[in-house]
Amino acid sequence: GHVRLMEMLEASGRLDRAVEGLPGPREIEERKRLGRGLTRPELAVLLSYTKMELKDALVDSDVVLDPLLEADLLRAFPPMMRERFGAEIRGHQLRRQIVATKLANLLVNRGGMTLAHDLAAELGCPLSTIAAAFVSARTLFDLESLWAAIDTAKVPATQALAFHSEASVVTRMLVGDLAVRTGAESPERLSARLAPGLKRLLGRLDKLLRPEPRAQVEAVRQRLTLSGAPSNVVDWIATLNALSGAAGVVALASDLGLDEGKTAEAYTRLGEAMGIDWAQGATHALSPSDSWERLLAATTARSFETMRLDLIRRLTETGGDPLASSNGWLKAHRHEAEALSRTIQAARQSGAPSLPMLAHLATIARTALSA
Repeated sequence: GHVRLMEMLEASGRLDRAVEGLPGPREIEERKRLGRGLTRPELAVLLSYTKMELKDALVDSDVVLDPLLEADLLRAFPPMMRERFGAEIRGHQLRRQIVATKLANLLVNRGGMTLAHDLAAELGCPLSTIAAAFVSARTLFDLESLWAAIDTAKVPATQALAFHSEASVVTRMLVGDLAVRTGAESPERLSARLAPGLKRLLGRLDKLLRPEPRAQVEAVRQRLTLSGAPSNVVDWIATLNALSGAAGVVALASDLGLDEGKTAEAYTRLGEAMGIDWAQGATHALSPSDSWERLLAATTARSFETMRLDLIRRLTETGGDPLASSNGWLKAHRHEAEALSRTIQAARQSGAPSLPMLAHLATIARTALSA
């Protein structure tokens, strides 16, 4: 991921590897052969350039003026100044620059160095849209409280870093889910649209989880518990993993005036009936060997999500019953559904799943669900 990021920064004309003493293509290949990555000083240089590129991409975008970032602007000034000069701070001539710098730092420090560029490449959207989705995710899923819980946990620094790494993985998933939603460029509006439905869905989450996704969430819970994470951090990260796909479900329900619980049930029913839940989880669990494999794995995992949402949208009329529609489709297309289920079951029993296998299954599944 770091190597791909370095290549993207170089391609944009911002970074000169030779000037900064960063390794060229031949040395990268040699390091790969020896199982070595970038050194700490090299990563520090890359970190600095990443933040600069993000700041420049954000400074002229609409996202820096979003009301959800006003608190970040105010926090850039001492408390006494905030109290006395709140209006002046809000109208500060460098407001764009201050917020862009703050958001770029937060995005990299909390989401990970490669999050913005990876998702922009995966989804084909501007860096500013990824940053806006990050702001929405922070608000909708109260990520500030999760970060604070990790920061205040009484554990060694190396463990805290590992927990932040787990948090950044689930953050990337949530940000990707939000970045593809209509209106993602406006965090305040998107958050206001999705918050009520997400809250209602959260209250029913335990009943909605089917065996396959539940097992995947339980694996995350066990891994964190064994690594010594406090119970509140374990619960938080496990719940956020369980909410994979929730933004798409709630957005669809909002668009068509559907009950989000029934929409979620339709989504999970399709996933369980045809084995898509397993295939999506297996894709998330892969360890891609390079940036191109990572990109294919990410788009494959997302495809297992979007194909279900697309089918529910196609089947359900405004104000209709998405669960009844999905069950009706499964009955009417029993042969296609059973054939897909058998194919995925055979793949599951063949041993360790590979990326080519899962990408192929995604293609077959999308064809079946478009019937």
